[in-house]
Amino acid sequence: MDELELIDINIKNKIIGWALKQGKQVDFVLAGEQLEGRRRLFTINVVLDGEVVTSQKGYTKKDASQLAAQKAIEVLHI
Repeated sequence: MDELELIDINIKNKIIGWALKQGKQVDFVLAGEQLEGRRRLFTINVVLDGEVVTSQKGYTKKDASQLAAQKAIEVLHI
């Protein structure tokens, strides 16, 4: 489990590190929260220099952030 947490952290850190090296500002913004059945579903946007790169949903903010970071890495070809 600890190894999985490190991998998750590294996904988000990868895009943050890339943005810093490129002189860009990256933010993970909570774009929405809704109830799906009895569970909350969070939507997180990855915003690069004020422009939304991708948006992903998850049942926790952390999961949504990690999914959004992974998708942004794919979209940006990092």
